Amino acid sequence: KIKKLKATGLNFQLHLVGDGPLKNKIFEFIDENFLQDVVICHGWLEKKSLLQLLKSSDCLVNPSTGEGMPNVVLEAMACGLPVIASNVTGNDAVVKHEITGYLFNLNQPEQLLQYIVALLNDKKLSEKMGIEGRNWVKNDFTWQITAEKYLYLLEN
Repeated sequence: KIKKLKATGLNFQLHLVGDGPLKNKIFEFIDENFLQDVVICHGWLEKKSLLQLLKSSDCLVNPSTGEGMPNVVLEAMACGLPVIASNVTGNDAVVKHEITGYLFNLNQPEQLLQYIVALLNDKKLSEKMGIEGRNWVKNDFTWQITAEKYLYLLEN
C-alpha cells in the first residue's frame, strides 16, 4: 500500500522503527520498489530519540498481528498523536475508533490507506484525535490507575 500512498501525490515519509527478522526483506522491498525517498529505516531507537521522532510525526501506524498492552501506541498517544492500528486484541483496548485514531482490519489494507490519507489531508481532525488520545492516556493509563486495576483483578 505504500506504493498506492505514494501515487496519491501526498507529501509524506514513513519512518520504520525497530529491528526484527524481516529487516532484510523490508530493505529489499524498499530497494525493489524505489521507495528510498519516502521510507526511512531507523532500527532500534533509544527512548529520547523515539520521543523526538514521535513529536515530529503526524500519526503512528501500528499494523501488528497481535498485541498485549501496546506501549508504543500509548506513548504515541501521550505525545498527542492520532493512531492508526490494526484491529487486534490490545490495540482495540487503547485506540478509540474515530475518536483517538482508527482501527483497521488486517485483511482490508485499503482501510489503512484510507485512514492515512484522511489524517494527512485533515490536520484539524488529526489534531483533535491527538488531543483526545493524550487526554485518554493521561486520565486512564497512569501508573496509579494501572496498578489499581491490577490489584482489583488480583483481589477478585
